Amino acid sequence: MAEEGLCQVLAILVLDAEGHRLAVKYTSLARRQLWTDVKQQLAFEKRVFSKMPKVIPTGSSEVDVAVLDDWNVLFQACNDVIVAVVAASTENELIVMQFVEGIYSAMVSVAPAGFLASGLTKQLVLDKLSDILFVLDEVQDNGIIMETEEDKITARVKMIDETEAMASAEAQEKFQKDLHAKCKPLIEKSFKHTTKTTTAFWAKKRARPSFPISSMRRAPLTRHSGRL
Repeated sequence: MAEEGLCQVLAILVLDAEGHRLAVKYTSLARRQLWTDVKQQLAFEKRVFSKMPKVIPTGSSEVDVAVLDDWNVLFQACNDVIVAVVAASTENELIVMQFVEGIYSAMVSVAPAGFLASGLTKQLVLDKLSDILFVLDEVQDNGIIMETEEDKITARVKMIDETEAMASAEAQEKFQKDLHAKCKPLIEKSFKHTTKTTTAFWAKKRARPSFPISSMRRAPLTRHSGRL
C-alpha cells in the first residue's frame, strides 16, 4: 500500500474484446514481485479478461469492479475496448473508480471517434497509440495516482505534444541552417565558375572577325533561253 493519503495501483490494462493487450502499464513493484515477465503478465491479463462481461456495450458503460485474488479490478468498457485498473483490495475504491473514469475520458479525448463511430474503439486506440501511452504515463507515477480529472490529464498530454512539436521544429530549422551552411560554398563556387565561363564565351565571341554584308557578292543570275 502507498503512503498515508496516497492511493496506489499496480497495473493499467487496455484490452480488446478478445482479451489481447492494446496498451498496458505495470508498476515497478508489480514487475518486480507479482508479474515479473511478459509471459506472466499475459497470463494475468487473460485472468482479468475472464472476469469481464461477456457482452461489451456499444456505448460507454459505467465503472464496474471485479475481484481477483487479493486485488480489485475496476474497469470501464465500450465497443471492443476494456480499460481496467488493478489495485490492492486495501486501496480506496472510490479514488480508483475516479481514476478509471479519468483515464477512459482522457483516452476518448485524445482518440476521438469519427462521425459514424460511437465511443472508443480498438482501431482508434491503435491509431492514437502514442497518445494513449502518454495518458497512461501521465496519470500515475510508478503506481501513485497523480491525476483523475480528464481535462487536466489531456492538458498534460497536449503540453507534451506541443513540446515535442517545438523540439521537432527547432531540429528542422537547425537542419536547414546546417544544410545551407554546407551548400553555400558549393553554390558560390558553382556560380563563380558559371560566371567565368559565360564571360569567356562572350569575350571569345566578340573577338571573332565580322564580315559586312556589302562585302558579300551574290552570284550572277544565269538566264536560260529555249523551251523545255
